Amino acid sequence: AELNEYFEAFFAADSKREPGQDTYDDIFTSPILFPLQRQRELAWMMQKARHIAPRVVYEIGADKAGGLYHWCKSLPTVERVICCEIRGTPYRDLFEANFPSIDFLWLPESSYLPPALAKVAAWLGNDTIDCLFIDGDKSYFDRDFFVHYSMMNPDGIVFMHDIQDESTRAGYDKVIARGFAHEEYINITESH
Repeated sequence: AELNEYFEAFFAADSKREPGQDTYDDIFTSPILFPLQRQRELAWMMQKARHIAPRVVYEIGADKAGGLYHWCKSLPTVERVICCEIRGTPYRDLFEANFPSIDFLWLPESSYLPPALAKVAAWLGNDTIDCLFIDGDKSYFDRDFFVHYSMMNPDGIVFMHDIQDESTRAGYDKVIARGFAHEEYINITESH
């Protein structure tokens, strides 16, 4: 309930925020809404994503949706968003009301299990994922990558968070060992 109260107040002032910014400071200063990415990390992701003008984005591990807000507001080309958060997506109605031009798929379940994969595949239809952000189950980043790879746009981007941590680094290393092009941006100078 408290999360939605914060989002209601936040969205009430949304007309003051220009679309297309790399980040929105008031998300990061909120005691509730802040994403679990550092602001510079998220800005870097939005800049990289903007270069491919994504239509379809998928965030695995959306937490309180502070990062999800950026996918919707920072990237004006986004038309479809998949939001996966195993703990639930209580903010879904607020996002749908405040981003009426975006088609959402809400997944309050594990991203790499067959039921979720079937839902994503059916919802995508002929579309592909342009940007995939993996920030969910830290022990299975490689599993998330490989089960979603066939749904990706060949020119798409996959972002993996916290690759400096041991378990996520192991998954990331399994992916790059298969010869996928990669670039690392690690900036742990900011606190959450």
